[in-house]
Amino acid sequence: MAAPHNPTGFSQVGGTGWSDTVAGLGDRTMRRPEPRFGIGLAGIGMLMAIVGVLVWAGDTAASSAEDTGDADTTLGVILSLVVIGTGVGLILRFRTGPLANAGVVASALGVPLLLGFATFDVSSSSGSVVFELPFSVDAIAIMSIAAWLGAYLWLPHARGRSFYLGATTVFAWLYLAEKVEEGAAGYLGTLPFSAFLYPFQAFASELGSQEELLVLPDASTVGWLSLLVGLGYYGAAVALDRNGRRGAATPFAAVGAVIVPIAVAHLGEDLDAVGCGILLVLIGAALAVYGATQGRRFTTWGWCVGIGVGVLLVISEIAEDSATTFGLSAIILGAGVVILSHVVMAHLAEPDEMTPGPSTFNRGPKLPPGAWGGPGQPGYPGYPGYPGAQGGYPPPDGPGHPGTPGTQGAPGYPAPGPAGYPPQPQQPPQQPPPSLEPGTQF
Repeated sequence: MAAPHNPTGFSQVGGTGWSDTVAGLGDRTMRRPEPRFGIGLAGIGMLMAIVGVLVWAGDTAASSAEDTGDADTTLGVILSLVVIGTGVGLILRFRTGPLANAGVVASALGVPLLLGFATFDVSSSSGSVVFELPFSVDAIAIMSIAAWLGAYLWLPHARGRSFYLGATTVFAWLYLAEKVEEGAAGYLGTLPFSAFLYPFQAFASELGSQEELLVLPDASTVGWLSLLVGLGYYGAAVALDRNGRRGAATPFAAVGAVIVPIAVAHLGEDLDAVGCGILLVLIGAALAVYGATQGRRFTTWGWCVGIGVGVLLVISEIAEDSATTFGLSAIILGAGVVILSHVVMAHLAEPDEMTPGPSTFNRGPKLPPGAWGGPGQPGYPGYPGYPGAQGGYPPPDGPGHPGTPGTQGAPGYPAPGPAGYPPQPQQPPQQPPPSLEPGTQF
């Protein structure tokens, strides 16, 4: 939150260290922005414009390389600078709204676009690796990440914008994969289309000509590295959530939701279907509980799906080619999962889905909403009783006769309310915490 003497939330000249910088990032790191149609539409529009720049300038560079043997990237560099300048100008002019969001997208994606054209070199490609990139991966990754983190921490009106943090997490993953396995960045950046080349690689291997035809990144290396990075991102999301930085945690959770399934899919050769299924069940159970306890809808629902996929993978391996065995097993285990869900809700006291707030798990049976002694009702354990009304019953002997004094309600029980007592004051409805805003969230 911004200090009273600094309502903009931006660090001032002479403002001090790292803790002050983080504390001054504002509400965007504390809570997730609401989903807005206009905001999303502006971001997509700017993304379309950047794709247009890439295609136009890229075709120009390719044509010049075909004619002269040297790619002319001048147009790409100029248009990239225009994109970055437009983005920064929109950010500095508008604090919020569609144009500010379009500026964030342009300022972020314009940086790797510029560096890609600036370092493009067709002659640097050896052709021995299918997804070898014809530009400097080191320059693009390191300088882009530095620019995004700088904008996230210090650029006025852009500070705390999760798009910069999300782009950083994606590029960090791709860069680490490329450094460990050559060609991995290009392969992962073009999924799911690039995955269709693996069957051709297997066919080439059978012919004994794998090196001449296809050299793809090792699936096992890509899988294990991505699994470590994805789970690391989820660990960062958990830590940020616990520190109240829910907005800053969201990019890590969102990118982790993409990386971890990709990792498990590439471990099929190492773990087989049963191993991948068990891994999905274990990871899915842990992350679904994390999502529920933090009010993250997509994380909860998505990893519940992961649990189901994991169980079906195990069944498919056990059933082999028998559709009957698979079908009956899926029916029985599916019914078991439904029963298990009821047991969890009933005996771990997880709140109803219409109760505001994240999930909590407490041992013991959960009384249904509206039951005597249940949540929201007088007499709930530990809830103080209402004081009895003063003034008592109406005077039985006419005007002037004192009424019978009211009684004090016992702790944990509502005061009696026979005719003549004034109605008890209504309790205001419980409001959800400000960090649990509506909308589909990671």
